[in-house]
Amino acid sequence: MKVLVLDANVSYMNPTRVLMAPLLSLLGDVRFFGPGYVSSNELKNGLNTFISKYGPFDVAISTEHFSMFHIKDDPAYESFIKHYKNSFFYQFNDSDLVHFWNQTKEFMNLDVYKVALFIAFDFQQITKVRTDYLKENFHIVGGLSRQFWKSTDQLKNLHLEKFSNTINNNWFEFISSSHEKILPILHFISPNEFDFTPIHFRKKNWSVLGANYFTRKKAMKEFARSKIEVNTGKSKWYNIIRIASRLGLRPYSKQVTIDHLQKSFFSALKQTKFSYTCGSKLYFPIRKYFEIPTAGTLLVCEPCNGFESMGFIDGENSIISDPERLPSLGNELLNDLDHIQEIILAGQKLMFEKHSIYARAEQIRKSIEAGLKGHFKGAKWERGNFFLKEGKSATPLNDKSDSS
Repeated sequence: MKVLVLDANVSYMNPTRVLMAPLLSLLGDVRFFGPGYVSSNELKNGLNTFISKYGPFDVAISTEHFSMFHIKDDPAYESFIKHYKNSFFYQFNDSDLVHFWNQTKEFMNLDVYKVALFIAFDFQQITKVRTDYLKENFHIVGGLSRQFWKSTDQLKNLHLEKFSNTINNNWFEFISSSHEKILPILHFISPNEFDFTPIHFRKKNWSVLGANYFTRKKAMKEFARSKIEVNTGKSKWYNIIRIASRLGLRPYSKQVTIDHLQKSFFSALKQTKFSYTCGSKLYFPIRKYFEIPTAGTLLVCEPCNGFESMGFIDGENSIISDPERLPSLGNELLNDLDHIQEIILAGQKLMFEKHSIYARAEQIRKSIEAGLKGHFKGAKWERGNFFLKEGKSATPLNDKSDSS
C-alpha cells in the first residue's frame, strides 16, 4: 500500500506527537509531505507536483496539522502561526506552514482515498465548520468514537472543571451522524517506554501527574490530609517555565523545555509504585492511562470513557478508586506488593499486546485496506480487542453518479 501523509514535523509535550511519524511509517510504502519533511521549494511547488514525482498513491492521510488549520476561505494565518510558535518546537520557516495550508484545494480535488487521523487532539473545542469539512472530504476519520466521547448532557459533573464553559458538542454530533466512517483510535506506546523495575525497588509510593483536574486535586487534598508524600513530577523549573509562558517567552516552543518536562514526568512515574490519574470530568482516555502501566507502575484511577473496552479490568490489571479512599488503599497495597506486582505485569501485557505502536499501526492499516475494498463501516473496541465493522460502504465521497 502506497501512502501519502500530510503532516507538520513538530515536537510537543505529549509524546504521541513525536511518535506519529514512526506510527504512520509502519503502514506501508509511506511518503511524507509537509513542513519539516520536505524542502521549502517542494512545498512551494505544490502537492500535485509532489504526487507527480513520487506517486501515484493508494491513500492520502492527513493529520490535524493539515486538515484543522486551513479550510477553504478561512486563512487565519496569523492566529495559526502564533499558536505554533507558542506550542510547538520546529526548525522550518513559518512561511512553510502557509505554503502547506495553501494546498487544501489541491488536496480536496485529489482522486485518492482520504483518511484523517486525530490522536493527540482536543476534540472538545472543534468547530462545526471543521467537522463539516471532515464529513464532506474524508472516507475515514480516526479519532475518539462514541465509546470514548460523550455529549455534555451525559457529563453530569463537567461543571466541576474550570474549563467546562469552553466545551461544545460538535465532535459528538459529528461522530453520531458519521459513525460508519469513524475509526476509533486511541493513544499508543513505544517500546522504549516500558520499565520492568519491580515496585519492591521503587523508593516512593505515590505519584499524581499532570494537569489539576478536579479529581486529581481532590486526591492531592486527601493525601495531604493524611500527610502522605506524593511525587507530582514538577521540578524546580516548573514554575519558572509557567511564568516564562505568561510573559510571552514561549518556553514550550523550545526543545530543551519539552525534553525537561518529559524527563521529569517519566522519571517521577518510574520512581513510584502507584500512580493516580483521571481524564477530567470529560472522562477523556488520556495518554496517562497507557503510560502508567507501561512504566511498570500500578494504574490507580477514576475510569475514563471506554475503560473496560480498552481492556482494563479493576483488580486484574488496574485499580479503580475514589480519591477519598486513596490513603487507606495505599496501606492495603503496601501490605500485598507481590500481588500488586502481578496486576502491574498484567497491565504491561495489555499495553504491549493491544496498545503498542505496532498494534495501533496494524489496526489503522487493516481499516484502510477494508476501506479501499469498500468494506469499512466503522470499528469498535471490546475488552481490549479491536474489531472492524465490515460491509458494503456508503456511497463514495464526491460521487457524481446522480449528477445527471
